[in-house]
Amino acid sequence: MKIAQKNINSDKFSQLLQLTNRLVGCNNRHNKYKIIFFGVFCHLLQLTNRAVAYNNRQNKNRKTFFVYFFISYFLINSNLAFSIQQDTTRFRTLLLEVSSSKISSDISLKYNPNSIIEYKDIVKFNAIQVNEAIQFAPGVYIKDYGGLAGMKTISMRNTSSAQNVVMINGMKLSSTQNSISDLSNIPISLFSAIEVVRGGNSAVFGGGSIGGAINFIAGNQSKSSEIMFNYGSFDEYQLRLKSGFEFNDTKFLSNIEFTNSEGNYPFKSVQFGKEQTFSRTNGHYQNISLANSIDSKLGKWDYFGMLFLRSGSKGLPGAVIQGKIQNDSASLSDKEIWWFNNFNRKLTSFAEFKISLMGKLNYSMYEDPQTFRNIELLKRNTFLNREVQLQSKIVVQDTANYLDLNLDAYFSNLKGDMLNQKMNGYAERYGIALSSKYEKIYIKSKMIDASGLISFRTDFISELSPAFSSMLASIFELKFLKTNASIQVSNNFRPPNFNEMYYLNYGNENLRPEKSVNINFGLKKIFFNLINTEINAFFLNTTDQIIAVAMPGAWSAQNVQKVITQGIELGLNLHTENNLIDFSFNYTLQEAIDKSPDSYTFNKEIIYSPKELINSSLFINFSEFSIGSSVLYSSFRYALPANDLWSVLPDYLILNSNLTIKLKFAETKINLRADVLNILDEQYSVIINYPMPGRSFRFSINLNL
Repeated sequence: MKIAQKNINSDKFSQLLQLTNRLVGCNNRHNKYKIIFFGVFCHLLQLTNRAVAYNNRQNKNRKTFFVYFFISYFLINSNLAFSIQQDTTRFRTLLLEVSSSKISSDISLKYNPNSIIEYKDIVKFNAIQVNEAIQFAPGVYIKDYGGLAGMKTISMRNTSSAQNVVMINGMKLSSTQNSISDLSNIPISLFSAIEVVRGGNSAVFGGGSIGGAINFIAGNQSKSSEIMFNYGSFDEYQLRLKSGFEFNDTKFLSNIEFTNSEGNYPFKSVQFGKEQTFSRTNGHYQNISLANSIDSKLGKWDYFGMLFLRSGSKGLPGAVIQGKIQNDSASLSDKEIWWFNNFNRKLTSFAEFKISLMGKLNYSMYEDPQTFRNIELLKRNTFLNREVQLQSKIVVQDTANYLDLNLDAYFSNLKGDMLNQKMNGYAERYGIALSSKYEKIYIKSKMIDASGLISFRTDFISELSPAFSSMLASIFELKFLKTNASIQVSNNFRPPNFNEMYYLNYGNENLRPEKSVNINFGLKKIFFNLINTEINAFFLNTTDQIIAVAMPGAWSAQNVQKVITQGIELGLNLHTENNLIDFSFNYTLQEAIDKSPDSYTFNKEIIYSPKELINSSLFINFSEFSIGSSVLYSSFRYALPANDLWSVLPDYLILNSNLTIKLKFAETKINLRADVLNILDEQYSVIINYPMPGRSFRFSINLNL
């Protein structure tokens, strides 16, 4: 009987393999990706369910089903990846994603499509840098120059990195120097959650949030201690120490994070028609950060404060071009300080007052002793950026109404060697903003809930004309169908940054702020109290977009571009009881087109704007171990505005897998984990001429004391 049973299981598994390979082969021949994918998946579910039924009849452990399920998912991803590598035909897929319904920081966020990445999700993906966790949110594309040292910025819904604001507890981290924040410099262990908000919301987040916002949530102090060590390929290692304790209702938390990498990964490059393998040099990276925070009660005030210190250095390897691999001696070192204070006070049972104060200081030094130009300024230059922000808010609310009134003030200055000569190496900006939000619940019953929100903001900025932002939104929830629908309409802006206005031989002091009109329609549905689905359709009309334009003798920042961006996001998310299965698909279909009437790139796609983005993950968790797999896919992109054929960056698919062993000794929990990243050794670039790492390995140990 046991032999017969073993043969039956073996036959089932053989059928599964044959079916997968046969259908994927059909996909190559007929380019029916959508049908094949779901066909394969449904057949695999059917086979695994039959296997489970058989095992249950034989009183086998039900873990067999989930192992089959994971292997099936992994085989699908592997075969699809090989299919993509072998098939040069462009295709489109239909995958699903869901955004989290949990809201952490602002009442307006439930009206925008959003995802909440909790700390447990960061651990789940074993992220070393924050981009490794954020990249699994829908509509997110990480612009990565390769390796841990490569700069990493975020793009949402095919907007530029400067059109997405990065914040901590609602206070801006994005620099006024260049409107971006390098995600590789932000320590992953510092935050309890990350909000990813898609769609424009300048009325809440201020200038810069045309495409969306990333808000890092600091707080929710832990009383335990955690030690985590990662070691991986290319001499990559990271040590995290986190310890929290409570004394007289005051909570303290300390974080130390140290990351180091040689960045000497191999890559392949076609040089004069011959593919060769090279090793990336000058890609070293070192980053150390320390953060201390306190959560306390000061009389009638609730107080949270944090001090953050960081020091980093990294090499800046150049582009890989024909006849030359630019592994120059250029390097960047920087030091950074944040200090953050938040005070909340309950005034009455229906009114609250909040005030936040944040300061930032960043010093950076660029060095390139081997620059081809014998100009001292190009060999070494420095920048010092200082910023102070103040936010105050009064909130009044009851069961059906919410109103807040906000007054914000900010000041920023920049000292640097590469500013226009007439600036004498110094630029500054200050501003005041007035804003308000009002929410009304106008239907509340056992069958239907409906609410609406209106918000507006006016920014008065020293060098620019006043900028007005607004948002109008509504949500309808049909409780009996477990369905809700939403609509948001907003107008947003982004002020030009210091580099765009004052950088040597590039800046333009006459720039106008970018402006956009954003529209989003959303629909959410819950099936069987288990499966969350969501669909969002979006449209952006951006005017006065700032781009670099070739001028006689130099490049210059100019307001010349009108861009139309539109797309659809589909999603599915499944979490079973006790987190046994954690499964998700995210799919985005989008386009960003230059609609500037007099532009030579009229009707061309905006550079580095993939039409399709897919991410998918599956984690199966048992008490003793867990297994996981994830997929990232991007369609082809253009690297040049003219959309020349030779500027096409091919599509890529990255497949990862991991295994975690869970141990416990007394009160200490120990997780041992192994990851294989880019299993198929995909050779690809996100930014043209900047190759990404191929296959790599990562091992980690996590101790919760």
